[in-house]
Amino acid sequence: MRPDRGEVGALHVLSIPAGHVYTAAVRPHDVTVTPAPDAPDTVGSPALDPLWWHRLPDAELPDLVHLHFGLGDPGIENVDDARAFTATLRRRGVPLVLTVHNLDNRHVTDQTEHHAILRVLLAAAAARITLTGEAARQLPADTQVIPHPRVVADPPQGRGTAIGVFLKSLRTNVIADPVFYRIVGRVVHRSTGQPLRVHLHEDSRTAHLTHALSGPEVADIIDLRSHTRCPTTPCTAPSASAAPSSCPTSAAPTPAGWRCAATSGPPWPCPTAACTRTRRMTPAPSRSTPPATPSPPPAP
Repeated sequence: MRPDRGEVGALHVLSIPAGHVYTAAVRPHDVTVTPAPDAPDTVGSPALDPLWWHRLPDAELPDLVHLHFGLGDPGIENVDDARAFTATLRRRGVPLVLTVHNLDNRHVTDQTEHHAILRVLLAAAAARITLTGEAARQLPADTQVIPHPRVVADPPQGRGTAIGVFLKSLRTNVIADPVFYRIVGRVVHRSTGQPLRVHLHEDSRTAHLTHALSGPEVADIIDLRSHTRCPTTPCTAPSASAAPSSCPTSAAPTPAGWRCAATSGPPWPCPTAACTRTRRMTPAPSRSTPPATPSPPPAP
């Protein structure tokens, strides 16, 4: 649909990443979406690399790029990466639509670099989206709020009686100390007569915790359930079987946990150190914060 091509039709959007449940759920029906090229999770999409854009023929340029940012995105790891990416889009004449998923990067403690990257992307974006009104008030005044919709059409009915924790692959801020879960398990068992149900992904990051929470000495207080990674829909069944469920974090909650909560029904306790409405950690003196509206972000 690019006017310079003289084409008329659906808007052609390059989505980075295209597979995230939020981007898929809020996508307009009258657009044609091209997923960004695949890459390992630790590398980032090739579409974030200026060299990829340099090699892209004019005839294959999208009408715009939608970048869903704030998930600890590999590929844009520092301000120079952000400046190179946005400068490349500007040279190719491709507008950037930016979704700010998290004001803070939950994978790190020092937010200085993340906030600097965010300012560069905000300044370069032709349009900006975020998930809550509270977050929008921390961003430029024209930021549009599109709340996270339900992503499971038919969530499991009913509610179990177990108390569960979902640790996934132990992201940076998820509590990984087995003593913590043994203590919680004892409290849960003393209060309910049931063990604490602990869900973990089967991978190298969780091996030490799986070992420490296994064995007959903790069988009465820990019900350990290791499993492969599951997409959102199948994951709602185990979360719905617990009442309540939690993802214990040392700083910020993981949006995936609250997404599961919103679609499966059981209550999820909110960590007191986090504000889930704004998807940011409680401010601390050591952290820099993005400029509040109406102060504009600095030019990249």
